[in-house]
This record gives sequence, C-alpha cells and structure tokens, in this order.
Amino acid sequence: MKRMKKSLPLMLLAMLLLLSACGQKPVFGVSTNEDNSISITADRGPKDSMGLGYLTVGENEQVVIDATGMDKNGKLSVRFMAGVLGSDQFPEEPAYETSVSGGDSAVFTAEPGEYTVGVTAQSKITGTARICTKAADVTAAPADPSEAAPAAAAESDLALQPGEHFEGTVPLEGTEQTVHYEAIRNDTLGFEMGYDYENFIRQSEADCERFISVWDNPDNPEIYLEITHSSNDAETTAASIAETLSAQYHVSRWEYTLDRAGDCIDLRGELDKEGQMSIWELQMVYIIPADDGCFVAWGHYTQESAEGSGARFRGMMHTFAAL
Repeated sequence: MKRMKKSLPLMLLAMLLLLSACGQKPVFGVSTNEDNSISITADRGPKDSMGLGYLTVGENEQVVIDATGMDKNGKLSVRFMAGVLGSDQFPEEPAYETSVSGGDSAVFTAEPGEYTVGVTAQSKITGTARICTKAADVTAAPADPSEAAPAAAAESDLALQPGEHFEGTVPLEGTEQTVHYEAIRNDTLGFEMGYDYENFIRQSEADCERFISVWDNPDNPEIYLEITHSSNDAETTAASIAETLSAQYHVSRWEYTLDRAGDCIDLRGELDKEGQMSIWELQMVYIIPADDGCFVAWGHYTQESAEGSGARFRGMMHTFAAL
C-alpha cells in the first residue's frame, strides 16, 4: 500500500501530460513576413486546410517554394493569383499553380508583380515550408559575337566521358542526399547526361533513352524517365503534350531552368481534372528547346513514389546537355 501511495503522484502526472497532448489542436498556418516571404507552419494540419499569403515578384526574380522542412508524406497545393485579393475574390484560373511534396523544392519564373498566394494542404501534414523570391540566374550576352568563342570552348571542357562516375545531391526526406551518377551519351539523339545507376536501370535505343526504377517491373514499368527527340519546336510539342494530359489531369505549366541545358518548359500532371489528388499515376514532362526541334524528358511515377522519384528525375535532368 505504501508503494502504491508513493507512485500515485507520478501516475497523476502521466495522466495530465496525456490529456494535455490529446487536447492539442492540429495547426495549419500561413503568414506573410516583412522580408517578402511566406511561411507555412503545420502540426498535423488536416487535409484541405488553407491559408493566404502575399508575395511581390520583381524584375529578373524567380519564385522559390521550399518544402524541405515538411514531412515527406505531406503535399501542398500552391496557387498564385495576380493582385492583392481576398479569399472571396479568387479567379477561376490562377496565374500559376503547382503542387510540392514534403522534402522537395521548386523554382520557377513568374511575371513581375504582386500576387495573392493560396496554400492548401493536400494531405495531413507536419513541418514548415517557405515561399520567397531570388535573383534569377542571368548570363549577359556578349556585345561582340566573337567574344562568345571562349565560353563555348569552356563549355566543351565540361563534356562527360561515357562511363564516368560522378556525384550530385538531391533533396530527399528533408535533407540533401548524395546521388551517384554514371555518364551516358546518345549520339543519335544528340545529348549526354548522368543517370542514377544505383536506383535506375538503363534501357538504351537509338531513338530513346529509358531509365526504370530498380524496384519496378522493367517489362511493364510504372516509375521511369524516358527521353526522346521531336522535330517540332518546344512550344508546339508542349501544347500537344498538354492537350494529351488534359484528358485525365489538371495540367500545370512552369518555366524551369536546368543546370546544363538552360531554360525549358515543365508540364505536370499530378492532380485530377477537378484539382484533387485522386490519381495514382503521375506525370512530369520537361520540353527542352534544341536547334533542330526539342528534347522531351517524360517522367512517370506514382503517388507513393512522388517524393523520391520526382526528386531523382529532376536530379538526373540537371545533368542533361545537348551535344
């Protein structure tokens, strides 16, 4: 009996702590900061929670959505509406729209101006995210065309040697993780790149390079990146692909910059036609302009593999360069 009395205060304390924890309400907050950024903070934030923030994009600036502080199972929908608006003034179509998975980040180019930014939790989510702007990577054109020759020569020095192994980093599970690449070259298609040989199997053909997840069925894959060449220009190709995707998906379009290939068009099919996360198979497509048409890098992945495969696809594409 004495031992029971002695442990009673501890039992009461444990019960109080448990009740306190149970009483904590889920949190999903969106706030605009004085440094022209938007903070998103969530603690078990319920699906469909929403908040508003405001962002000003200046000349030669890009928008950054950094969700590396969010848990990897979470996903945010981000809509940019031109002007300073209230929640009852939203247009039917935003100026820009995308979704970002926890542990991931995105950078895109937007027209200068003021934007109302609507952020919605597409799943239960915990962690922090930030939306801000940064100076765009701008390389000035030489006044005299002859001055471009040294730059071209320097670029050729960066050519990859087929079979060469090198390292890169990608944001996975909220941290930058090292990825090991093997350099490949397809002379018929006219490009070189590195592929993540520890996580993908390469299937090479004269008119196609395909990289299939090592965890997938290579005869009928769900998770793979396929690169082809089109004789049509980038805009024509993007319009055709967007029309095809729109039969099943709500299609988002972004202007994206790859480290070696430069500016490209980024199309996403990650939501259904009503803007909901009800589709298992997701799509990301990079259309990269070329002198004789364009390259099409089409990534296929699933809801389950979105955070990992999406980041790995992007990592590989940042090593892509036309010959």
